[in-house]
Amino acid sequence: PRFSTLRDALFSRAASTHAREQLTADAVAKLDDAVSEFCGLLSQHFLAPGCFKALEYLIRRFKINEYNIDALMTAALPYHSTNEFVRCPTTP
Repeated sequence: PRFSTLRDALFSRAASTHAREQLTADAVAKLDDAVSEFCGLLSQHFLAPGCFKALEYLIRRFKINEYNIDALMTAALPYHSTNEFVRCPTTP
């Protein structure tokens, strides 16, 4: 239930049709808020395979490893000694 509020903002078809660089400043701010909230919730589940697939999608789709580094590190830093942490920011 906590993740369901972020489904439309991050994982819907509508969210996947626009490039981040083409969004308005307001839309980018909303996207950044959604990414930050999602990463905060995801932190508890960082080592789960589904979690890492969601992060890979966000990295590829919205380039969160470039634009939302703080949010990504919030989710990943507690797991700094794992292979997933090492792979996370380098996912293309």
